[in-house]
Amino acid sequence: MQNVFPNQNHGFLIWLLAIVLSLGFSACDETDEYYEVLKKQPELVGFSATGLNANDILVIYGRFNPDDLEIRIGDIEKVKIESIDTVDLWGSQFRWDYSYLAIKVIITNEMGIGKNRPVTITSSGITVENIPLIEIRAQYSLLEKPLTLEKVADVPANNRPVYCNNGKGNFYFFHDTEYKLTRISPDGGNEQVFDKNIFKDNDGVTFRITRVDGIGIDPQERYVYLSAYTRALTGQPNHYYRLCRYDLNSGQWTVLNKTAYSTRTASRTLEATQPFEGNVGEAKIFTVTGVYPDKEGNVYFNMDNRFITRLDAAGNYNILSKNSNYADSPQMEKGVPVINGYTDEELLNIIPGTVDSFTNVDIIHPEGNEFYTSSVDGFYRHSLTGQKRINGFDNRYTRFSGAILYYAEIIDGRPYTTGYFNSSEERLTGRYSRSDTDNSVWGRLPLADGKLLVLYNYPLATAYIAWGVLDFSEERGYHYSPGQFDPMNYKVNFDDVLIKYDDEGHVYFTANNRQVILKTVYK
Repeated sequence: MQNVFPNQNHGFLIWLLAIVLSLGFSACDETDEYYEVLKKQPELVGFSATGLNANDILVIYGRFNPDDLEIRIGDIEKVKIESIDTVDLWGSQFRWDYSYLAIKVIITNEMGIGKNRPVTITSSGITVENIPLIEIRAQYSLLEKPLTLEKVADVPANNRPVYCNNGKGNFYFFHDTEYKLTRISPDGGNEQVFDKNIFKDNDGVTFRITRVDGIGIDPQERYVYLSAYTRALTGQPNHYYRLCRYDLNSGQWTVLNKTAYSTRTASRTLEATQPFEGNVGEAKIFTVTGVYPDKEGNVYFNMDNRFITRLDAAGNYNILSKNSNYADSPQMEKGVPVINGYTDEELLNIIPGTVDSFTNVDIIHPEGNEFYTSSVDGFYRHSLTGQKRINGFDNRYTRFSGAILYYAEIIDGRPYTTGYFNSSEERLTGRYSRSDTDNSVWGRLPLADGKLLVLYNYPLATAYIAWGVLDFSEERGYHYSPGQFDPMNYKVNFDDVLIKYDDEGHVYFTANNRQVILKTVYK
């Protein structure tokens, strides 16, 4: 067999092989060195927010060397790092498939109040370039002093609070199966106002009750307004909706409106549901789920999230707002029930009122000429007098435009609201909903001047009471009170209700599953 490597070429081949191997080892060394350099290169992914209040937590997401990390913010050359955690940002607005460090620092006044405060991050001797500027705002809260709680009274079992915006006045609770109204005084005493025996038509004949939907009392504690529904028994021709009024001074009971709804589909005509407006005794008034009297003698109604209507002091009933989502619900009772021969879209055009768009009507606030609505996508403020939605904020996308609910970024585990509604900052947020599995917001008590007090973050609030203010006038969110709030071992959940507030700004609400009434007081 012929040798393809003649002996005279052996030395050359060995030399060539040595050169190739040395180049390969050199390339490996250079690759390793490049990888080490790349590994040390810091990467900023983003901030939890770029507009913060003093004492807020700024979370910096990125790749850094935690053992050789320095942060400068504004006028503070070396910021104290409170904690460093590893977080998975898969599926977030930042990246799709990586884990990063979450660096938490506390924003302080000493960093400088104002816009365009610089942030410098140096890791392993390398300074990150093109870091966004942040805005630092002085800490702000609605009240000036820290709060604690004071027990007002125990609540009878199986009772729900009745709307009555009467400041420091009495509390009212209604029993949904015994149909009795209880009054609780500010000193804790209680008395029964009426029971189911009061439910009679104006001719004195007692009527059967299937349920009481909406109920409310005026601020002067003069009149109780409620909506009672009677479902027809087998063989009876009509269901009935009654709008009733009870005089707390005289004890007089009056059925203001009695509207029949036929059990026979063929009888459910347009004429049978008219007039939509007019004298309260003549208009057709169906499902009323919320009753909100004001001090001027007007009463505002939430008609099953489909209409906002008003009964004025002179007895005139009219529709203020009609929901453009009216046709989206398969439910039979929608303020105006199913009518033969007309689609929901056609009915929306026939029924009077200003067209608006909302999902859930949380509460009507007559004193502010407004009502508030919500969905899983956000909170919104609407006008009661012919205008559509005033403003609000949306949580529909992770790239968030609006006030933010921080739920996992707080060192002591306590969430809070902060930020401007018109912000375009990228933030990690929870869902604005009413679920014990989501990071949620509920409660929703209107305060003066376009402010809404909310309870939030039920999964994290099992050991304390968490709340914040959504200011729709200034279009921002902030703390309700400064400093640490002392809950005194009370708890709130989704069955508890923010009842009212007084002229000092203190809030009255239920706790421990509506077992007690509490009041906020200054420490």
